[in-house]
Amino acid sequence: YGKMVFLSGIGIRRTEMDMIVGLFPGILEFEVESRLKPLVDEFRDLGFCPSGIKNEILRNPWILGLENGEASQWMETLRSVKCRAGIKDEERLELSVVYGVKQRIDFLRKHGLMTMDALKVVWREPRVIINPLQDIENKVKFLIHEMNFDVQCLVEVPEILGLNFEREIVPRFNVIEYLRLNGGLGDDVDLKKFVKLSRLKFYNMYVKPYPQCKKIYGK
Repeated sequence: YGKMVFLSGIGIRRTEMDMIVGLFPGILEFEVESRLKPLVDEFRDLGFCPSGIKNEILRNPWILGLENGEASQWMETLRSVKCRAGIKDEERLELSVVYGVKQRIDFLRKHGLMTMDALKVVWREPRVIINPLQDIENKVKFLIHEMNFDVQCLVEVPEILGLNFEREIVPRFNVIEYLRLNGGLGDDVDLKKFVKLSRLKFYNMYVKPYPQCKKIYGK
């Protein structure tokens, strides 16, 4: 009952409460005074107006799963990150974006990175914030299971998470694998070179001289 009163106090209707609980049942475990109220107060302290907080909760109830203090931490990350102005624009720093940073940090930690290293990855490759989480998951799984790199390499070459998976990562990998298996590669291609060569340079070095690679690489 206390949670209903609290949610009603920030402008959420009963039918909307049912939707929130359906999408994020974890809210039922939270205490109002020790968890929900401090969290909403933190949102206000970050500059979000009451109607904005309500709309963000309705759009993404999972933001209520943020620990107290996390929103401020991830907001600071967003404000300091090297990225396009569109991400750093104060008016566009929605709570759902803040929660998205948390999701990506948690994902990288789950795969073995320390929190500080995960933050470095996000700070150096801001497209991690823009791209869907599923896209990041696909790239990390491919990096580990197909390319046989350790997840720690992301700290040194986070740019791989910004490449297009289908148009850049997979075709480049297929070309390099073909050349390696057929004795046409010479020196191994490290991840930094794999990622940082422009499309034209990669094509001229590893595709153009080998007719079969043109079919593998595609247009």
